[in-house]
Amino acid sequence: MASDDCKSGDTLIMGPSVDGAGSRICIRHLPDHEIELGVVRPLRDGQPIASGSEVVSLEHLGGSEYSVEHIYGGPAKVTSDAYRAGWDRIFGRGQA
Repeated sequence: MASDDCKSGDTLIMGPSVDGAGSRICIRHLPDHEIELGVVRPLRDGQPIASGSEVVSLEHLGGSEYSVEHIYGGPAKVTSDAYRAGWDRIFGRGQA
């Protein structure tokens, strides 16, 4: 049950570092008041994003609380004309 002073929006409360490399345990409070537990890791050039992960932007609200802006989640969806032309060359037209 949500209280009247419960913040709406997507927020994150950060816990301590778990590996000394920037990974931190967190509690995420979603706009529908659902709670998720997880780990926040910094993005690193050249390293893949783990399956099932989201890319988010965090804005510090004070203390250990951050607002969350969803940027990316899920596999890439490739549907360019070049992709379709390549598909047709390899598999033939009209097959899916």
